Amino acid sequence: MTALAEAISLSPAQVKDILDISAAWIIDKGRDGIPDQVDFKNKYDVFSDSLVVRMQDRFNIRVRTIIPKNLYAIRNGIIKFINSDSLFQQRNRVRLRQNKELLTRLDYDILQLDSLQKVIIKETEKRQPDRGGQMIFLQQQNTQLVYPDIYKLHSQKQSLEQERDLYRDIVTILSEFTIPAKRINGGSFYAIKIVPAFFIITLLILIVLANRKKLSEIYNKY
Repeated sequence: MTALAEAISLSPAQVKDILDISAAWIIDKGRDGIPDQVDFKNKYDVFSDSLVVRMQDRFNIRVRTIIPKNLYAIRNGIIKFINSDSLFQQRNRVRLRQNKELLTRLDYDILQLDSLQKVIIKETEKRQPDRGGQMIFLQQQNTQLVYPDIYKLHSQKQSLEQERDLYRDIVTILSEFTIPAKRINGGSFYAIKIVPAFFIITLLILIVLANRKKLSEIYNKY
């Protein structure tokens, strides 16, 4: 409890109320980048189907606590714990640096294509006859071929800028903790699970005690 309190920056009293903190893989069925399922029990076989993968850029955290109002403090503590990891910090710096380098290169390529487009347009205008005559379509066709490349580069640039602005930090929260509609540690929980379990265990103990002589004979025989 002391180590957990230090790791997520909570008081020992708050940590005492935490029953469990666990992380689970998010499953992507179809490799389309869209999350489909949370593998809470870590039993999903992703190796039997090549179209099913564990998403490497996101995961699900589940917290069980006696005091739900502590969830906000626990959430901040978990984020602080992840952000303090030196390896994550280094990887994030590398990611942002590579993003900046790609944006610089895209700006350069867009400028070069734009200049090329202007040159082609000027060459096309020079080749147009002043008065009638044959039209030259080849140069106009080359001009049109530049536009898709420019739009493609602009689209890539916008995606990189979005990643830089929205996902600048190590951790991005896509969905906050949600409090269950029903308490799972109330009287119904004990009545449904704990009491029957104790009853079955007690019954088994009584059966063993009542037949201990026969069980001893069987054990000695075999």
